[in-house]
This record gives sequence, structure tokens and C-alpha cells, in this order.
Amino acid sequence: MNLPIKTLARGLPKPFWWLVVAPVLASVVYFGAVARDVFLSESRFVVRSSEQPSTPGLGGLLRGIAPSVGSENAMVVRDYLLARESISELDRRLGLREHYRRGDALQAFPAWFEDATLEQFYEYLPKMATVSVDAQSGVASLRVKAFSPEVAQKMNEAMLVMARERIKTLNEQIRKDTLGIAGAELTLARQRQAKAEEAIYKFRKNEGVMDPERQATLELQAGQEMRAKVAAAEARLQQAQSVAPLSPMVRALQAEITSLRASVASSSGQVVGAKTSRAAGAERYTALAMEREVSARAVAAAEDAVIRARIENERRHLYLEEISSPLQADGPFEPRRARGILAVVLISLLLWGVASLLGLGSQEHRRGNA
Repeated sequence: MNLPIKTLARGLPKPFWWLVVAPVLASVVYFGAVARDVFLSESRFVVRSSEQPSTPGLGGLLRGIAPSVGSENAMVVRDYLLARESISELDRRLGLREHYRRGDALQAFPAWFEDATLEQFYEYLPKMATVSVDAQSGVASLRVKAFSPEVAQKMNEAMLVMARERIKTLNEQIRKDTLGIAGAELTLARQRQAKAEEAIYKFRKNEGVMDPERQATLELQAGQEMRAKVAAAEARLQQAQSVAPLSPMVRALQAEITSLRASVASSSGQVVGAKTSRAAGAERYTALAMEREVSARAVAAAEDAVIRARIENERRHLYLEEISSPLQADGPFEPRRARGILAVVLISLLLWGVASLLGLGSQEHRRGNA
């Protein structure tokens, strides 16, 4: 039985050996003994926020065309996970470069004629870890391939942890953006209010009155009452002078009128006229009271702005929600050994068939020329 096989082997042309037999044998050796098993760990997540944008009218019709807010946030996380900073952190936590060196010649890191530098690893790892984002639903699929199921699962879990850390950083940036300005305005408004209150306190302490306006009103009323007393005393004086000009009552009334007029003049000088009068003090107090009222309104407006900023911060708060957690693979994802060998056989036979047709065509052409 060996004789027909040897005869058949000798009868095969050399191109057949190179185009069919050699590739098939190489594929059998590679897939059967050389190729390392590759294990897959997959997880899915979505980046959500409390924000619920309304898209009425034409916006609602275009919602199915434009990317959703969740997909934009997931794309930010995707870009972060595949950035050099993240790859370097993953290598530091899990020792990935050492792990991927254990692969076969076609899959291991580094590739042929390359150094095992971190720069080369930046280009290698995105081939083993991919993040795809659905633009409509915003669902992100994280697929990690490694040469052991434990490493694939740990790497997937580590990338999810890093994604949460990134979202935490984004939330902190959002909080600073929304609350930082409002908080600074509130601090300035409270400082202004404190200065206004301090100015009123110093004014009252120096002037010795609580409310100069009210004090001036009371003193004006007292001055009017004194003027009325002066008028009444003058009337009594005229009556006494007409009846008994030499009466002691006339002198008493004249002394009373002089005293009342002095009191009226003193009271009028305190209320109006001088820079230190009640009127001038009331004017200064009115300006201080107006400043205090304006500063109080500014504080109220700033506090309202802080409340709105907190609501905005809660509305824009991001969080990562896992749809499916990474599990440990119970079998290799790659290589598909039988399929790979069969593909090599079919491609080799196809190449042999093309080469044979070209050879027959060349022979016919030479015979025709002969």
C-alpha cells in the first residue's frame, strides 16, 4: 500500500508541493502544536446621566440619526481606556507585557524584529483589547483577549475599574464647573454683606444712635412743639404787657421765651445745617442701609444660583452601569484550529488550480506558435 502512495507522491509536480502540500503541512504544525490558546473575556456597560434631554419637533426626528449623549460619554471612556496613560497603568497593575510574551511567534509581544518597549506595547495592546460603542444605544462592549482565562478576566475587570475612576474624575470636573463659579460669587456676596453690616455698626457706635432718620424725625417734632410753646408764651406776654406792663409776670415770660428760643435754635442746629447734623448723619446712614439691602439681595441671588448649580450638577452626574460582567472563559476563543487548517487547504488548492490553468494556457500558446 505504501508503493502506490510513493508512486503518487513522485507523480505530483513540484509546484503542487510548494503551493499545496507545504502550506497545509505548515498549517497543521502551527495549529496543532505551535499556536497558543487565546481566551476572551467580554463585558458590556453604558455611561448614563440624570440628564434627560427633550427633543421635540425636528429634534425628535433627528434623534435617531445623531449620536446619543450616552454614546458620547462612552466614547470618552473608550478613548481613555485605550490611551497610553491607561495602557501604562494596566501594565503596572497586571504585568501585561510579561504575560503577552508567552504567546506564539505570530501572536506574542513583541513581534519579530521588535523590542519589548512600552512604545511598542502601546501599539500591540489595542489589538488584544477593544472597546466598541453603539452610537444609538450608547452600549459599550469591552472585549479582552489573553493567553489565560484568568488574565483576560482580571484585565477586563481592571479596565472597568479604571473606567469608573475616569467617570469619577469627569464628575469632579463637572462639579467644579457648575459649583465653582456659583460658590465664588456667593463668597464675594457674603463678604460684601459683612462689610456693609460692619459699616453700619461703626456708624451707630460713633453717632450713638440706632436710626438717625427716626432720631431726626423725633427731634423735628420736639422742635415744632417748642415753637408752639414759644408762640403761646409770646401770646401770653403780649396779653400781660397790655394789662400790666410792669408786672413781674412780664419778665418771667420774657425769660421763658428766651430759653425756649435758645432750645429751638439748638435743636434746629442738630437736625439740619452742619456736617455733623442729624440730616447729614441720616444721609450717610441711608447710603449705608441701601448698601446693606443691596448686599443682602446679592447674597440671596448667589444662594439661589448655588442651588441651581447643585441641581445642574445632579442632572449632569455620570455613572457607569454594567450590563454584563466579565466572566472567566471555560474554553479558548482562538485559534479555530480545524477551520484554520481547512481554510489553508482550500486556499492552497485554489492557488494550485489558478497556477495549473495558467500553466496549461502557456503550453497551448507555445504549441500554437510552434
